[in-house]
Amino acid sequence: MTELILFVLGVLYIAAGLRAVFDPDFIGDIMADFRNSVGLTYLTGTFVAVICLALLTMHNEWGSAKQGVASFILWAGLFKGLAFISFPQLMFGMWDSLFPQGKIARILGVVIIALGAALVWWAKV
Repeated sequence: MTELILFVLGVLYIAAGLRAVFDPDFIGDIMADFRNSVGLTYLTGTFVAVICLALLTMHNEWGSAKQGVASFILWAGLFKGLAFISFPQLMFGMWDSLFPQGKIARILGVVIIALGAALVWWAKV
């Protein structure tokens, strides 16, 4: 289960990173959609929280480094989803302070691709 979670997350990270590299306005467009739609923000937060919680009920293991990383990512996703439900403006404020006007979207994309590739590789080792 651990390897499957790492592999799937890695593939998703690679896809998102590629989109950010080749279409740097993409991340800003997504955040603008979130800001402009209370329903989208709420449903996305709920979806992320439910998926992460469901996976955590099957995989909340910390016995090895791989298990710990997978569980940590799932817990982070759960808290992120809950934060988007409960405190969306705080999340948007954090985003704005970390990534002002999407100026580093391509760099962020490369980092996300590298993280995704590392997860895929680690899942297969």
